[in-house]
Amino acid sequence: MHKTSALGRVLELLVVAALAATADDAEAESARCAEVAFIQSARSLFHNLELAEQKARFQSFMTMLSTASTSSLKELKWQVLRTFPAVEVQANPACSNIGGRFPTLVSRNQSLLDAYATYACGDAADYFVTDPARSLSAELAPLEGGCINLHNRWSTIRATFASNESHGEYLHRDCPESCLQEEFWHQLPTQVVDHDLLVLPSIPGPPGMGYQHSLIDFLPQAWTVLDLLWNSSTKLVVHSSLPSHLLASLGFPTERILEVPPLTDEQPAMLLCAKKGRTMHLWRAGGGSRALPSHPYQDSRVDGDLWHRLIDIQVGPEISDAIAQYNGFVEEPFAPRLVVFLQRCTDRRTLENEQAALEAISRALVKSNRPEELLSMCAGREDFLEQVQKVRRARLIVGAHGGAMANMVLARPDTGVIELVGDAAAQKGLEGLWPPYKSNFYGGLGAAFPFYRVVLYEADPHGKLWIRLDDLQTAVTEFLDRL
Repeated sequence: MHKTSALGRVLELLVVAALAATADDAEAESARCAEVAFIQSARSLFHNLELAEQKARFQSFMTMLSTASTSSLKELKWQVLRTFPAVEVQANPACSNIGGRFPTLVSRNQSLLDAYATYACGDAADYFVTDPARSLSAELAPLEGGCINLHNRWSTIRATFASNESHGEYLHRDCPESCLQEEFWHQLPTQVVDHDLLVLPSIPGPPGMGYQHSLIDFLPQAWTVLDLLWNSSTKLVVHSSLPSHLLASLGFPTERILEVPPLTDEQPAMLLCAKKGRTMHLWRAGGGSRALPSHPYQDSRVDGDLWHRLIDIQVGPEISDAIAQYNGFVEEPFAPRLVVFLQRCTDRRTLENEQAALEAISRALVKSNRPEELLSMCAGREDFLEQVQKVRRARLIVGAHGGAMANMVLARPDTGVIELVGDAAAQKGLEGLWPPYKSNFYGGLGAAFPFYRVVLYEADPHGKLWIRLDDLQTAVTEFLDRL
């Protein structure tokens, strides 16, 4: 007991002495390295090792972060796991962005179409840096004993940086010198893990939106690495039990998953470190021989850097088939395909005429003499596997922008999508970033579908939301006429 206390006191004195050596930058760096080395040598005796090591590792990370733009840090060595071909985008005569970064709007009102084109190629022309006409790749890079800061999409932190003492790289936005002075960098809770890890930097989503962001920002990216992880000792990092549940539907073993504390409004960011001797494998969407453009840190548009989502629709059918195979889905070969209407089924932002919308879709089906059956479902009230079964049978998916529409990722490649989106008035007053026409198309996410259209819902003078029924029926007819 006394021996341990004495060692602790000696350690404290040595750390103080090391921190006091500030004659110049070289001397300070030498002191920091000595501090870390001493803590490591005292591993078996110093009871507060974990706390002390976390502090030292955090200071090391901050040093790397603050010098990343000017230091001699080496870039990570990225290895291509899989390539994804460019999507052939249909040119729209009204605006070159429509059909690529923005979906096609269906309306009988020409003034609405003109306003939408003005927005897509005017005010929001550079809202997204994503481009579905670019080929992409899923890439991995090893980082030995390094750290990465993770944050949810609504935190004040925009930069994601990973480094050890020799290598470092930004994985989401740059961070200029002014960013490094912000107070949040010094308040990040730190977790040091004694495992080899694989981190998908895109996975943390806004709090309270776990389902849709697990489907859009986690599962497709995880799919590209599952074969590597299945029989290895490396653990895939997740932030809640929901991603683990989705992986379980594929039969992925729970012992290959590391669940770290969730990122919340109260704690929107954290620093994750692998212990010395452990490897942190980092994932990114790459552009092959050409670097992918990104918005600068000062840019407030959180939906700009979403390159990782452009692979979703290309791997979604593979994931859907794997879930069906693992869970023994029995699918009748001659069962009719479905037109699935995803109801909002919530008191929040209710669409007043959803029932009338169902009737409009039914009229279009009857008029076209098609064999598809109309099915209305409340996705949030059904088991995940039940949702997958119904979405796999869908010929057309119709629903309002929101979590339920994320199920489109698991649809068949020939499925059509009609998404109900709000205009500027319908989005007014909502907390957070809600641009007009906000859609799950997300900068090209839906471009791989052969048919993806949006139809407006609008706010009346009392703030109630109404679907434009004539436009919806037109959009359904347009899709059926293509079959």
